[in-house]
Amino acid sequence: MASMLRRTLWSLALLAWLPLSAALAQNVSVRDYRVPVSRAQSLYLDFDYGYEREDGSTLSNDALVGVTYDRFYESLPFAYSLDVLGAWSRTLGPKDYLYAYNSDAVGRVKKYVWKDRDLFGSVALHGAFQRTDDRPAYDTTVGIGWGRFINATSLRKAVRIDDFFVSEGVTTDRLPRQTMLRIASIIEREPEYRQRYGADTYKKYWYEDVEENVQRSGLLEGKSLGAAGVLRMEEVLFQENIADRYYGYDATLGIKYDLQTAKKGVKRSEPAADLSVRYARPIRWDTQVGERLRVNSPMKSGEFGRAFDFSSTTSYLYELTNRVDFRADYLLGIAKETADADLRFAHTLTPTFLFYIENEVRLLATVRVLKVAQDPWTHEYKLTLTYKAF
Repeated sequence: MASMLRRTLWSLALLAWLPLSAALAQNVSVRDYRVPVSRAQSLYLDFDYGYEREDGSTLSNDALVGVTYDRFYESLPFAYSLDVLGAWSRTLGPKDYLYAYNSDAVGRVKKYVWKDRDLFGSVALHGAFQRTDDRPAYDTTVGIGWGRFINATSLRKAVRIDDFFVSEGVTTDRLPRQTMLRIASIIEREPEYRQRYGADTYKKYWYEDVEENVQRSGLLEGKSLGAAGVLRMEEVLFQENIADRYYGYDATLGIKYDLQTAKKGVKRSEPAADLSVRYARPIRWDTQVGERLRVNSPMKSGEFGRAFDFSSTTSYLYELTNRVDFRADYLLGIAKETADADLRFAHTLTPTFLFYIENEVRLLATVRVLKVAQDPWTHEYKLTLTYKAF
């Protein structure tokens, strides 16, 4: 039974990875999107509750509340990012409820050496705390690196609008590349329009500028976008949930220092050489892949290169429909605590279907397949409601 279940889960995950429809040809590529400033911000609240009762006895009465906050800013010559995770949980134990909470935050600042090249210096600060700790643990990493990230979500929204315009007959053909880039820039500048014209009236001027660029392309079917065009823009920009699209990479080589340990009386670890790599790329407009890799090794004599901690997270996102996304994450961890220790492997595969219910509410159906070291494979099934605050 377990073997059959495992094969079924792997088959479902593999099928969901396959594109279900051919992408319509576009005149613009994500590589065309070059902006002086790229930014993004999101806050998600997760709610998970499970209750099971049998023969008058409560088997489970568990709850979890999670918070995920991400802030991203990239420009030349300055960039920063902030990633915060927090969770509170309650689990029914043999005699009473067991409570737990944890938090993890990483802030990173980059300063580019030149405005026309991708060489930068960086400083990262990481903090973590959980209920069993005596105090928060902190570490910092100082390094140099190469690369740049761009948030191309606005261009993805422009492509979705272009799809609608063609299918609804608002335009006679796909909008040209330069028109698409100008529309994406207008979408990106929504905060500017809101500040200039006010929250109640800015949409009028915002949509008019989009319409003007469509008219200049010479492909507008009528004299204006009409009701169908405006409604489709409203749907894409405010009603549909479009996952963030990033492209680019950066690699940073630095030295990690422990500033404070979680347990009092425990000595700080030796400084460690640290390599981190980030990569993101939309394969097509409905498909995004990403990779985060990190490895560090203590700079202590006899340990460097022989003891290390390695983690790699590979993510895949595919938009099945305007309301359903498929996401798959694979986490690989490899640890060698000392030069003489054995390697420890950990694998976590998490395929998830995301259903956009209404406005900013999503339902996540997740299967988590986990294996740590010599332990057997385990499977977890979970339904989670997520609210996107912004």
